[in-house]
Amino acid sequence: MAVVNRWYQILQLLVTRKEMTTTELEQKLTVSRQTIRNSIVSLNEELADIAKIKQKDNTYQLIINNFDRFDEVMVGGLKQTRDFNSANKRISFMIKRLIESGNFIAIDDLSEELGVSRGTAANDIKEMKQMVCFFNVKVSGTPNRGMHIYGNEFDLRLLYIYHVQDYFTDNFLQAETYQLVDEIAQMGFYNI
Repeated sequence: MAVVNRWYQILQLLVTRKEMTTTELEQKLTVSRQTIRNSIVSLNEELADIAKIKQKDNTYQLIINNFDRFDEVMVGGLKQTRDFNSANKRISFMIKRLIESGNFIAIDDLSEELGVSRGTAANDIKEMKQMVCFFNVKVSGTPNRGMHIYGNEFDLRLLYIYHVQDYFTDNFLQAETYQLVDEIAQMGFYNI
């Protein structure tokens, strides 16, 4: 389980319950006490002054200091700010690049953009190939050309929504489109 995903599971559990024991967290997350402790320490560092998970005896409790910023965290803020130390984010970046380029991309180019070794990129690509098959999408490589992603438009968009959108928020529409939507909204629905 990726670190960021575990963080969100911990936050979700502590938001829905007032407090949880270490044993309850172990059972829900199916990880060791040490992993829970380490995850909470690193999560507290990420949350800084937004919120803090406090431990009293064997019980954890979430204290929220800034509700607006905490809402931003809960809708994916931690995923967007993580660097490429997370395999999930690297894989999301690879999927994003392959879909957006529509062309072949060399593994060396991806590893350079991610700032990781070629071996790390190759391991991530293996995992990515397994992930995308659930969406009827295929990633294949051609010697001296690179990798390419294949799939119909609907499946590619679904893959993008499930594996990329949380990490990379892009403006998909052109500025003129946003302006037109604002104008229509100001006119009111019934005046159209």
